[in-house]
Amino acid sequence: MSNQPLLTVAIPTYNRPKQLGQTLLRLLPQINDNWILHIHDNCSDQPVAECQAEILAQFGSGRVRVFRNVVNIGLCGNILRGFEHAVTPWLSILADDDEIAPDYLAAVLQAIGNHPDMVFATFSSTIFARPADFVTDGLADFCARMDNWSNLLFLPCGLYNRLAMVPHLRHGYIYAYSLGPQIAILLQCLKENGGKCFFSSRKVVTFVSPEDVVSWSRLNLNVMALLLELIPDRAGRLAFYDQMRPYFMNRRELAFQLIHRAKKTGEDATCIFDVRAFCQTCFRPNLRGLFVHFFLRYLVAHPRLGLKFIRFSGKFSSQAEDKDTAAELFKGI
Repeated sequence: MSNQPLLTVAIPTYNRPKQLGQTLLRLLPQINDNWILHIHDNCSDQPVAECQAEILAQFGSGRVRVFRNVVNIGLCGNILRGFEHAVTPWLSILADDDEIAPDYLAAVLQAIGNHPDMVFATFSSTIFARPADFVTDGLADFCARMDNWSNLLFLPCGLYNRLAMVPHLRHGYIYAYSLGPQIAILLQCLKENGGKCFFSSRKVVTFVSPEDVVSWSRLNLNVMALLLELIPDRAGRLAFYDQMRPYFMNRRELAFQLIHRAKKTGEDATCIFDVRAFCQTCFRPNLRGLFVHFFLRYLVAHPRLGLKFIRFSGKFSSQAEDKDTAAELFKGI
């Protein structure tokens, strides 16, 4: 290659040789000197370097590296490998089974050329078609104007300024349980250093429903609520929460996560239990769910005041004695 490449395209993969092969074939016609390919094989039963050898050879010498994990390190660990091993200024992470557009690389490289000072870009997809391009500046602006959480999370839509992001890689590992480690890195980067994010209306990928059972769990995605800890201001947390909630979360699961976090951090572990008891005592059934929703939103914005209110409200009920069984507590909501 005559020039140093700008972009690393990373593909984390596990036991999907057919889908990975199709993705590689879509990338082949888009080869140029501006990008290289890294494949992160999460200890698949058939090593990627062997089962895809014929296709990989067509990329030419020096364009592809295959990293094989000694053991399966999980989905999020393998995503973070992309940040660790990339050496180019920019990084995109593709799923092994989603259908990229024929001009995917052209769109990504054009975005880099037009917005060289950005720290992150997100493109349109079949999940969400953005009507127009726009740019945000800083964490508060990003949270206020983020237009679709599901599309933001969708790996092939993201483009990362690796030089800006890698110093915050540890937050990806700290929040790996959230199933959105790349979002944790982005939030921490914006919080500490600011920066511009480009929201593109250009569609670069088609979402493909998985053919197998190796898929992200909608239930587990509820733990993404804890990414809110990375947003320091009240308005930003509320804006972020309002984008996340319709896609993956429900009141009960978010409450479970808050209880779990309270126990781990030493906060008042009875808070959600007391709210449930207060609702049972003071509200008719058709108002309980509405109240819990607005309370959780208040707790996101004002965690300390929320805890004080909960302690006060818990005094009104004798139904909060059993604080060990969460499932019993949430019956009826």
